[in-house]
Amino acid sequence: MVVVPTHVDQLTPRDLADWATLFAAQPGPANPFLSPTWIVGWYRHYTQEADRQLYLIRHRVTQQLLGVAPFYCQKVGFAGLALARRLLAVGSGTNDLVLELSGVLVDLAYVRDVMRALTAVTLRCGAHWCETTFAPEQGWFEPEWVFETGGEVSFYEQRRSRACVILQLSDSWEQTRKNLKRNVKESIRRSQNRLKRDGRAWATRHLEFDALDVAAVDRLLTLHRARAAAPQAGVHHPDAFTSSKARAFLRTLLPELSRRGAASIFELTLDGQTHASQLALHAPGASYVYASGF
Repeated sequence: MVVVPTHVDQLTPRDLADWATLFAAQPGPANPFLSPTWIVGWYRHYTQEADRQLYLIRHRVTQQLLGVAPFYCQKVGFAGLALARRLLAVGSGTNDLVLELSGVLVDLAYVRDVMRALTAVTLRCGAHWCETTFAPEQGWFEPEWVFETGGEVSFYEQRRSRACVILQLSDSWEQTRKNLKRNVKESIRRSQNRLKRDGRAWATRHLEFDALDVAAVDRLLTLHRARAAAPQAGVHHPDAFTSSKARAFLRTLLPELSRRGAASIFELTLDGQTHASQLALHAPGASYVYASGF
């Protein structure tokens, strides 16, 4: 294995093409947040140029790309005094959790070799400690990865894990619906009945490719904020995009993802006015249900 520290602004067309190929080769359900579009965009919106530490892991002989590990350095201190530097996975370490699933993109045939090589290089990166999420196919940290380097480590703690509900889809909506639980079927039926009783003409529309523009993103953000502000008897869903940085990031990112076939927005209209919006991200073998608003 050869681990190549690479600045995001120095990625070559070959690097980006190899990264896209490795991402597309993931078995489903894949993590949509490990694509070059997400990672490069996040770097440019949330980090200083000098703090970006992206590692490309290639096969020593064939130079095939086997892994992409996106990190950045963050200063830790008190009262303006920097006391330490930590290496964080892209998407973590900020109040904005727009990138929900951090991780390392790995060719599954080489997952343990990649994580071993990555552990060795992060121990020598100059940071006081490193926080990351391992590839889910690996699932755990192996102490010998540290012992064989001659370095020291105090403990390992899994960070930024997120449980996701996965619904297996059939070839048609009718077949998928048959396999749903009874309470889900009832919820769908009641929602359609409420729309009929409302009396206004309603329709759904699917925005993708060039139809998902900045105006569609702004409608999503406005409705997402309205959902957060609405009084609720159950669980409160806060506005995840309160910062201007998060909103600017999504306005830039989502149209680009959509042009690549990696994002869609589904809208519900009443008498031609948009009253609900749902964003979905598309990755190999999966559509990830992301932000919504109504």
